Amino acid sequence: MHDGALHLVQRVLPAVPIRQYVLSPPSELVPLLAAHGEALSALSGIFVEAIFSGIRGRAGAAVACGAVVVIQRFTKALTVYPHLHVLVLDGGYVQRDDETLDFDEVAPPASRALRRLEAGVEERFTRWRSATASSKTSQSR
Repeated sequence: MHDGALHLVQRVLPAVPIRQYVLSPPSELVPLLAAHGEALSALSGIFVEAIFSGIRGRAGAAVACGAVVVIQRFTKALTVYPHLHVLVLDGGYVQRDDETLDFDEVAPPASRALRRLEAGVEERFTRWRSATASSKTSQSR
């Protein structure tokens, strides 16, 4: 774990403010997420895109966002519980007229924005699950 964190700090993450987001799904989703990688991947993509959307809403649509997703599959007690830790640039890069890149920091999300993010992720993942179930049903016919 130490070596992975050191690698991220020294070679991957830029020297800009970074915020950690954690997504802990409800217990009824644990079997699905633990057994089906495509479900965990879909949830991860939906979560990151929702975070990026919030950053672009605060900084402007032209910013290029960045994140590193770490999937943790167990709790500290070693029980199966897939959840996400996402390290997100607290802002984004903007290309200036002279083609240089500058980092524009954004204010942290407000509490109500985080609640909207949570509701949006839940809604989109529910739609993904329904679409996936419908697709599998029609393929089995």
